[in-house]
Amino acid sequence: MEVPKKVLVVDDDQLSRRVISFNLSKRGLNPLEAENGNDAYQILTENEVDLILCDIEMTGLNGYEFFNMVRSKSRFNSIPFIFITSHTSTEEKAKAYSLGADNFISKPFNMTEFVAKVESSLKRIEINKSYGRRRLPQIIDTEKSNRVLIVDDQPDSAEVLRLYLEKDHLICKIIENPFMAIQAIYEFQPDLIMCDYSMPGINGFELRKKILADNKIKDIPFVFLTSIEDESVVLDGYNLNIKDYIIKNTPVKIVAVKVKNMIKSIQQDRLAALSELKDAASEMHLDLTPDIPDEKGDFKISHWYQPFKDIPGGDFMDFIEMPDEKYILVVGDIMGKKWGAWFYAFSFISYIRSSIRVVCGETTEYSAALLLRKVNSAIYNDAKISEIFSAVSILIFSPDQGEIDYSGAGDLPMLHYLRETGEVKEYGTGGILLGARADGKYDDIRISFNRGDRIVLFTDGIIDSSNIHNETFGMERLKQVFLKYAANEDFLLKFKEEFSGFTAGNFSDDISLLTIARRM
Repeated sequence: MEVPKKVLVVDDDQLSRRVISFNLSKRGLNPLEAENGNDAYQILTENEVDLILCDIEMTGLNGYEFFNMVRSKSRFNSIPFIFITSHTSTEEKAKAYSLGADNFISKPFNMTEFVAKVESSLKRIEINKSYGRRRLPQIIDTEKSNRVLIVDDQPDSAEVLRLYLEKDHLICKIIENPFMAIQAIYEFQPDLIMCDYSMPGINGFELRKKILADNKIKDIPFVFLTSIEDESVVLDGYNLNIKDYIIKNTPVKIVAVKVKNMIKSIQQDRLAALSELKDAASEMHLDLTPDIPDEKGDFKISHWYQPFKDIPGGDFMDFIEMPDEKYILVVGDIMGKKWGAWFYAFSFISYIRSSIRVVCGETTEYSAALLLRKVNSAIYNDAKISEIFSAVSILIFSPDQGEIDYSGAGDLPMLHYLRETGEVKEYGTGGILLGARADGKYDDIRISFNRGDRIVLFTDGIIDSSNIHNETFGMERLKQVFLKYAANEDFLLKFKEEFSGFTAGNFSDDISLLTIARRM
């Protein structure tokens, strides 16, 4: 008998804890409750916890402090961590995600969607335990304001520098306590760090070494700003991979110009990298979203693919025409929301196509689940991409048959509109992400697809995008909009109008949606 997954619920509001725990128990999970970060850490050390749900504002250790404590321990740093909080601001979400949170859920929330997100996170448990966390390249954000963090125990001189830098429209933060610098780096996300050498308790060199030992922040440009002019100290400083070593008696205007030029160089590097990425994406765009025909027999096919901020991500689609007059549609999402996932999408498409050819050469009785098993085996056994995981949906249909074969691997549910009853059904196979295990188990779902019916497949960019009030589009709203327009010939156009109106065109991830309708 499978042991129930343990979910640690950390919240100083007893009612919230109890409601969440009750609903988790109903889904066969084992909730463990704590009212603050200190109690939670004690529970964590005494139990094999699979997932952490944590409020932010609490007595004692707050949520961010507890998160940093958890992530600092190798024993716990692969446990999925979700913040649940009444905070709804974009800044708060950005802070949580920048720290490395797996998700951020605002109160009040829809309990059905909440439990679905919990179960989705738990699907990754075996992956995290087997492989640990992978660090995909971070997205290149050219829109954020440039920030400078100044670490100096003498606030007067630092304040003068801050005033000059802010005249050049830089955002500055001063940290007087060097022991708080690491936390400040994670929270403030600076583009440049300026640090004194002589400070109480820990000097600038020791702090720099701590930063270099942390893979998440070691590449942030670093400058020493100090009164120490000893040649040997200066040389030792440059050996710590720094941008510059500036003496404090340098006129503040000169220091400000140096900083401005360094920031300008950082911006140029970002823009150059972004330009190269977009050029590459433009050349290979059709490989990720191939030409999908508008119709095949009685079946009308429509799709929408919009990369996040026009930067390619991990979403992909494919359309494959088989010799036996069957057609295969694929919608996929490489695990991870950053553009680094894009580099692996081509490998997955290649494996999907080659595996389909192999299967069809072996038998005429193939199915969507059989194709997924073949693809999973190929990915799992290829050392180059064996630690990259993907959510994939596969549909197989024939224009002269009223039946569709569907199977999924770690994907979101498929929605089916039945014209005869006017209802929307939701199908999910529960298959594990591709590449996660050698013996991935995938099931077929065969549905009758009658005239006037419609099916839609989508990736998480649809339900995770939010409006100006930080309300996510969500699964329930998606179902409502789907039902509203499912019978409309211009379904995709109507859906895009409604979705873009809700989000004001600000999407949180790649947007991928594919729909098939059978004509009357």
